Amino acid sequence: MKAPLRSRFLALAMMLAVAVPASAGPYEDGKAAYDRGDYATALKIWRPFAEQGVTMAQYNLGVMYDKGQGVPQDDAEAAKWFRLAAEQGFAPAQANLGNMYFTGEGVARDYAASVKWLRLAVAQGNADAQYFLGSAYDTGRGVAQDDAEAAKWFRLAALQGHIKAQHNLGSMYYTGEGVPQDDAEAVKWYRLAAEQGEARAQTSLGNMHANGRGVPQNNVLAFMWLNLAAAQGDNTAQRNRDVVAKRLTRDQIAEAERMAREWMAGSASTGVNAEQAPYTEAEAIAICATSSKMALETADNFLKKYKDKIVEKGVLMPDTYEKNRVGLLEMVEYFEAQLTAMLGKAKAEQLLGWVYEGQTKAFYDQHDNDPGKIMNDPEFQKLAAYCDGRFMAR
Repeated sequence: MKAPLRSRFLALAMMLAVAVPASAGPYEDGKAAYDRGDYATALKIWRPFAEQGVTMAQYNLGVMYDKGQGVPQDDAEAAKWFRLAAEQGFAPAQANLGNMYFTGEGVARDYAASVKWLRLAVAQGNADAQYFLGSAYDTGRGVAQDDAEAAKWFRLAALQGHIKAQHNLGSMYYTGEGVPQDDAEAVKWYRLAAEQGEARAQTSLGNMHANGRGVPQNNVLAFMWLNLAAAQGDNTAQRNRDVVAKRLTRDQIAEAERMAREWMAGSASTGVNAEQAPYTEAEAIAICATSSKMALETADNFLKKYKDKIVEKGVLMPDTYEKNRVGLLEMVEYFEAQLTAMLGKAKAEQLLGWVYEGQTKAFYDQHDNDPGKIMNDPEFQKLAAYCDGRFMAR
């Protein structure tokens, strides 16, 4: 029997995670205060760290000034702190500063400066920056207008769950701008954003159901999605919902309203396919391939950095480590070969590159490449279970 993926993905993480124990301190006290809404205390704790050059503290102050949390809202002050963190290479701060240059909030509008900061952030896989750069290519601000490039960056952000990027990518598939026209793909991306509460996507998905584009025509589902968007103040949804209502009986409207209430309450019984896989078959295989590769890279790097400490504690078991390492290599090769057989070498390599940079690497970066944090993330555990089943079913 082949060793399951979870034992390979997670055994390396479990073996290495004990090397550097987490510790609480004043900075963490600031986070605790922020999480409970005590912004004044969080600001008081974080400001000295920020003034000493601690990147995360600088970024946090930028967020608080941007949102007016514990301080009067001040775009210029937000930009100041984002810049300090951005200059130290912190991708979220680079993305926010790039967007501020794009919109002219807190700084003079400068599209070239916007693109400069966004490119630094997308190089680290930041989803917001990918979305903002896609918007730059979509509008031709700071770069030459290019629908294909816009779609590329929207896709990378969408693969990370960025709801605005998902909606925009859906719209590009709807119109055929930058990608081949494909109603089914449009519905797929609209649904992903709609399920996360994005009003424009809910409107678009409702319209697709109403017109039978990419999905079977269904006025009840159309009313449901349009009603959800209308509740968020979307005027187009309100108008279209009223048009669809004229096609429905009172009982059908009551059913659609019930489904909307259940959706808002988090019920799974909404009448839509809430369990629909968020990725195509090829994308799912690419995620398994790149995640296996990244797990291996992270474990190898972590081991190299902390090997002496781990050996001293008697944690490292060379035979077990090498066995799991070989298993991960086997998985990488298997999934890459499967994708190549499905798409051909060139397209497979392109998709692997997109997924690796846009999703997998970004996920690991968001968890500081810490095997312990990664291992305990529920999304990673779901991924491990999915890829395990696929690998075992060979």
